[in-house]
Amino acid sequence: MDASAALRLPAPVTAETLLPYSLWRVVALIDGQRTAAEVASTLGTPITNVTNALRDLERELGVTPVTPVTAPATDTSSVTLAPDDAMDLLVAITVEVMGPMGEVIVEDVIDELGEDTPFMVMAERIASELREPQRSAFIAKVRSKGLS
Repeated sequence: MDASAALRLPAPVTAETLLPYSLWRVVALIDGQRTAAEVASTLGTPITNVTNALRDLERELGVTPVTPVTAPATDTSSVTLAPDDAMDLLVAITVEVMGPMGEVIVEDVIDELGEDTPFMVMAERIASELREPQRSAFIAKVRSKGLS
């Protein structure tokens, strides 16, 4: 799969479509604009996890693989995050290492520190709420984003 190609759903997916949570995380980010690399970055996961999820999605929906639409190359060397994107990224990383309870942890930390708290202060506070090996995985994922 071409990491620079915009992703499209292989078949219509509605709220009633029964899919595992791991696939819904990917499906929610497929908008015909984002590439597999962008989806992986947003989720804080390797691109192979996204491509595997797409294959699983095709199998779940009973469709044959589709060829993604090629998107123009974009420069991602200087990524800056809007405050909402930063919080979304923290939620995505925490949910990935903790499961659904990760969202609750992030919400509690936001309530405690406030929404205007700097990203790394928020990330450090979230990390302090986690136990090993989740703490190490969370820190590694934040660092892999170049945000530490």
